[in-house]
Amino acid sequence: MSENGLELGCSCGAVALRLEPKGVATGSRLRCYCIDCQTAARYLGYALPAHGGTELIQSTPDRVSVLKGQDKLGILRLSPNGLIRWYATCCNTPMLNMIRKPGLPFVGLVLHDAELQQADRQMGPNRGHVFTKHARKGQGAPAKDVNFNSIGLNIVKRMLGAYLTGRHRKNPFVSPTGGWPVTPKVLTIEERAAASKAVGTG
Repeated sequence: MSENGLELGCSCGAVALRLEPKGVATGSRLRCYCIDCQTAARYLGYALPAHGGTELIQSTPDRVSVLKGQDKLGILRLSPNGLIRWYATCCNTPMLNMIRKPGLPFVGLVLHDAELQQADRQMGPNRGHVFTKHARKGQGAPAKDVNFNSIGLNIVKRMLGAYLTGRHRKNPFVSPTGGWPVTPKVLTIEERAAASKAVGTG
């Protein structure tokens, strides 16, 4: 464990990442209730809380390092043009999301239950809730989105900052040739339909 950054890992411990430096300037915490995050978790067999929300920290890839298990990171896409969803192939734990174009400096790191207290100490509290219309009703989700616009603005600011400083060139999840280092697993229409069944219902 590092006091200078937040360490995140998969369920079985074979994959470990670090986000640094600590502090709200590095990343914004939020909870996403979108259909796609719920569908991806259901496909992987990953249990979300009853409300169906995924805890995330949005940052830029240059702030992330892979401590171990790079060879155990795979990519899931819900459709051919869907988000790049990295997961640990050893135990099917969701790890992080990226925009589909490799050169765009954005990453959404998935926080797991065991990491929430450390995230509170090092990254500050949750600052927003998005796509709440897809939350499981009556299970503790907020009634409406919170700080949706400011979250989007922070994404743009961080991406611009990475470009202006040249930090966008550092990305441990892109190959030296500028593409994805592993072939994504793209769900079939049937697989996606099965995984999205009952998403957002109580």
